[in-house]
Amino acid sequence: MAHEKLSPRQKMIGMMYLVLTAMLALNVSKEAVKAFKKVDKSLTLTIENYKKKNNILYADFDRAAAENPAKAGKYKTAAYAVKERADEMFNYIQGLKIEIIKKADGPDAPAVTGTDVNIDLVQKYDENNIPSEVLVGASEGGKGTNLKAALDDYREFLITTLEGKNPLTEEVLRKSLSTDPGKDENGQTEPWANNMFQTLPVVGAIALLSKMQVDVRNAETEVLNNLYAQIDASSFKFNKLKAIVIPDANYVTVGSDYKAVVFISATDTTQTPNIVVGNGNLPLDDMGRGVFTSRATAPAGSRTWGGVINLKSPNGVVVAYPFTSTYTVGEPNVICSPTAMNVMYFGIPNPIDVSVPGFSPNQISINVVNGVQTAERVKNSAGQDFRGTYFVKPASKQQDVQIIVSQKTPMVRL
Repeated sequence: MAHEKLSPRQKMIGMMYLVLTAMLALNVSKEAVKAFKKVDKSLTLTIENYKKKNNILYADFDRAAAENPAKAGKYKTAAYAVKERADEMFNYIQGLKIEIIKKADGPDAPAVTGTDVNIDLVQKYDENNIPSEVLVGASEGGKGTNLKAALDDYREFLITTLEGKNPLTEEVLRKSLSTDPGKDENGQTEPWANNMFQTLPVVGAIALLSKMQVDVRNAETEVLNNLYAQIDASSFKFNKLKAIVIPDANYVTVGSDYKAVVFISATDTTQTPNIVVGNGNLPLDDMGRGVFTSRATAPAGSRTWGGVINLKSPNGVVVAYPFTSTYTVGEPNVICSPTAMNVMYFGIPNPIDVSVPGFSPNQISINVVNGVQTAERVKNSAGQDFRGTYFVKPASKQQDVQIIVSQKTPMVRL
């Protein structure tokens, strides 16, 4: 039938069919193209949300660096380097969007105000040659190739910034900012720029470039979150606090000063430290504190001891904290003297003062032998030990009175 001669009526019907088909196709195309406007508006809103989120992160870096420059300073510097590169990439893409719109609608395109774009005001939104001319065609130098190079450079900069500390984020960046070649409708490999922008209408190209801007900001957020996490990655997390008082001595003499150090001790109940002294580990109490015990042996003098506290940090690295301390070993010494007379009288309480250097009265006890009936320590009004004064009553006449002074175990006999 195609080879038969057509009548004028048949030719007219055929032409009308072609025109109708073209009109139907054009209507469908316009409706589809208009849908890109909604997509672009949603992408623009997402960009604004990422911008706000990133600004909060930059404020966090500022605060952390102000509080602890040594700890957070380098991460703040890295964060602002990311900001600079992200802004450059974002603005470059924005410039391409403006160029495409002005080439379609003219230099005074109502959709462009400064660096802002209003997709609703794009007039030739369905024009599908200009995006290819700008981003693919040789007449404009193929700016899609430059865009690909810029995205590649931005992606690799972000991955380098991570310093290999987060492979998962690196993989996310490689996928979201990928510029790998694509496949055409025939399954043939074609360059990235051609695959992305060839024959796209203006509004479609604008929406696609907006999507790239979303990816740029999202990648910025991912890297910022990783950088901020590094500030405290090696810091210990403690979940229990306790007030600690460490005095220079628990016993002071009249006229001397009592001195103590008061501070907050933080511990992590989810893990226990490994405290090594010499060739062994110290036993730990219920608060995770090491208990060191060493019998004092002759000769008297200063003793120095120490070790290492090993604790695993949150990033899995075991951190060693060496420590040293000293104490003094002295010969046993006790002072026991009658306060009234050099002899004791039978049948009445005879006061004696007993003291041991380095120990308070309530740490001392006495045992009276050879006929002593009683031995009572002087108490204050609250019933507490007031001083090391005792009253001793001899049980018989003309016999020596012996006083054994003890601090848990007998120390010396007088």
